[in-house]
Amino acid sequence: MKRANRDRVVLAAIGVLCIVVGGLGLLQSFGALDGSESEPVLLEDVRAFVHRNDGTFWPIVAGIALVVAYLGGRWLLSELRSVRRPAPVRVADGADSLSIDMSALTEAAGSDLEQEPRITAADVSVTNGVTTPRAEIRIAAADDMPLRELQDALGTGPLSRLAHALEHDQLDARVLVTFEPGRRHLV
Repeated sequence: MKRANRDRVVLAAIGVLCIVVGGLGLLQSFGALDGSESEPVLLEDVRAFVHRNDGTFWPIVAGIALVVAYLGGRWLLSELRSVRRPAPVRVADGADSLSIDMSALTEAAGSDLEQEPRITAADVSVTNGVTTPRAEIRIAAADDMPLRELQDALGTGPLSRLAHALEHDQLDARVLVTFEPGRRHLV
């Protein structure tokens, strides 16, 4: 499962958990679950602690809730930004022009990278830079792969083909490599 998909699943699970717990708390406080409104939701010790510290407890709870809401909102916004699809790339040759979906190019570049013998997984995303396109590439490679070989494999193959497909001479690339033990290439 890709990192972005995993993050969305975790974010959705946390949201559903908060909705369920909040809903059950509201139902219990209104007496809808067992029919009696007089039964407290919190244990006696917890209620006594809250009552003793009433002046500081609720502002601290409100502060923690605001921090959690802020962090959740930031996470959600970052996930929504990653969902946005970039504009299609227009490739023109004289009177002919072709519109290519950027996701098709990034998937092709990722598949191209995965064809390298010591690269086990690759994920590519492309954004429009100021003067040249910018690519972010995440690679999982065998831990015995020399860095020079990895650099040569990227520069002469998939990245040059991606830049050519985008009709640019160069491509700004940020490559994040994770070396995985146990995935050694046998010759």
